[in-house]
Amino acid sequence: MTRNKKIIIAIITAVIVIFAGAPWLNNQSLHDKVFEERAKIDGTIDKYTGEQICDYKVMWAPFGRWVASCEGGYYVTFWGGYFPKAEPVSLENPCIVCINGCDTCPEGCEECLIGIEKKLKDPNLKWYYSPEGSQKFNEITVPVFVNDEPATVINSLLQTLNDSSFDIKFSDSVKSSQWWISDDGWNINDPNAISITSKTSTRDSGQMWPAIGSLAKELNYFLSRIFLANDFILNATNTSKSEEDNDFYDYIIAFQKGGTRCILKTDGDYGQYSVICSNRFQEAYDEQIPYLKALDDRNVVVGIKERIGDFVWLSAHLRRTGFLALMRDDASGIELIFTGQEAPPCSLMIENQVPKEVYGACYDEAGNIVE
Repeated sequence: MTRNKKIIIAIITAVIVIFAGAPWLNNQSLHDKVFEERAKIDGTIDKYTGEQICDYKVMWAPFGRWVASCEGGYYVTFWGGYFPKAEPVSLENPCIVCINGCDTCPEGCEECLIGIEKKLKDPNLKWYYSPEGSQKFNEITVPVFVNDEPATVINSLLQTLNDSSFDIKFSDSVKSSQWWISDDGWNINDPNAISITSKTSTRDSGQMWPAIGSLAKELNYFLSRIFLANDFILNATNTSKSEEDNDFYDYIIAFQKGGTRCILKTDGDYGQYSVICSNRFQEAYDEQIPYLKALDDRNVVVGIKERIGDFVWLSAHLRRTGFLALMRDDASGIELIFTGQEAPPCSLMIENQVPKEVYGACYDEAGNIVE
């Protein structure tokens, strides 16, 4: 080999070694650049809370550096570019849902769940935020629901809860019911839901209604993040607005994706925690809405107790109290005859030609029960 060739090879080798080492790259500058441009996108900074979950470390890699955190890693080239590199997700995407019920948010509306980022901005809905819940969420591999069937969702969440660091156990999934307010403002009881319920209370020691315990807040935040990650959206109509909002008596956070509706419920009486899902709301709505309209009460849910000929006994319930309703349901339509918590007046039954086998007992004008 000639002397000139040796010199050329030596120069090429030296150049390769220099570029492979890239000594001009400043590790601190690379750290700061990636942190600024990627931390909020890859999850190194929690998009919901602004909390820094972990930090980037800069390591040597051939012809560049490897900059990685617990959430994302990037190869930085010797000229300072890095891969993968994507445009930051805009936080100005159209709103999916607004607290006031509108389908899209007007410009400047803060009361919404934002686009792809799924960032909950409304301060009233942060009443269930929990740093402990955030920490537990960041410890898990977020489950991806194979499909949106209620049983799939519930069993996936049950497995995730059992594998998490929560110090609480849940029952196996069982058939349940779900209270849901329709888009047109009627309260519907879906009796074909599926649920899991905590075996113990989530209340803190000494707490009484309407207080909500720290464990329930942890679960609310933890499970809300999982629903959002699976493209469910918050249903504001069916969600409690604050810790002081006791309109539902229980504390509720509601999510929906297509026909699947799920609620996170903290029981107002005993503090037990439930996750309830169903995809049969429309079926329940179609059956119940004629009777609700005949009852003309948007604050109750109804269920058919017994149908005898052209007459129907319904159970009607507010959040914690209830009463019975008797209706005639025949070819001419549905007519309300009686509502109450005791036996009906005999005179009312006679006036409406209700057969004795329908009501069994009634009160006469003197207040005596007639069997």
